[in-house]
Amino acid sequence: MTRALRVLVGAGSFADAETALRIARHLVARGAGSLGGLLVEEEALAALCSLPHQRVISMTGAILAAPTPARMRAIINADARAFRQMLEDLSAPSGSGSSFEVETGDLVVTTIASAQGWDVLVLGHSEVHRRAGRVIHLTGPDGNKEGPGEMAEGLARVLNTGLDIYRVSPDHTDTRMTSSGRSFRFDTLETALAGLARTNTQAVVTDLASGPVRSPAELRRLLEAARCPVVVLGAAKSQAIQQNPG
Repeated sequence: MTRALRVLVGAGSFADAETALRIARHLVARGAGSLGGLLVEEEALAALCSLPHQRVISMTGAILAAPTPARMRAIINADARAFRQMLEDLSAPSGSGSSFEVETGDLVVTTIASAQGWDVLVLGHSEVHRRAGRVIHLTGPDGNKEGPGEMAEGLARVLNTGLDIYRVSPDHTDTRMTSSGRSFRFDTLETALAGLARTNTQAVVTDLASGPVRSPAELRRLLEAARCPVVVLGAAKSQAIQQNPG
């Protein structure tokens, strides 16, 4: 984590971006790294708001009328202004500058496509736990000690929390302590995600080039299970993602 990193934050709202930007700030803090932001207007939500008499479920479980297209546009514009401002504020001390864009599409597919010129992608998710959680390193059988492993360890240190290693390999489930933190072994990605969904997590680090997450659908499921920012490495090297963008 000592070399300068180019970190792109992708999110569907400012609430999701805000938490991810705090994570991204730590990734670039030790060098003259650069930050980028991408606000993705989800096509499905835009289509829903264009239909009359539609209802949505709020985060509290209340059933509400879907915002009108005009109201939705106002919300997106406000989120874009807040996202851009926080990005500029975090970039100002280093003098490295920042970039920001707004696009329409699927969050995962759009951000992966935009991340090709960046070292790290951070997918945003708003906080759902009152207490700060642990950092999870989701990896394959080899453990990815260099790169993703070092980044996960560094994040755990600066966030002042513990580190869990979720290793997906065709073996029995096993828990033990390592020099880096607790290690858990899972037979499949599905069982790892099920375990993740039951964990209070502050950030998840994974590498698309080496797995176990190798497709947009799997990355989407990871973000849903984690309910926290997901730090993604290897997007530019992941042939599976590029060949299967859906």
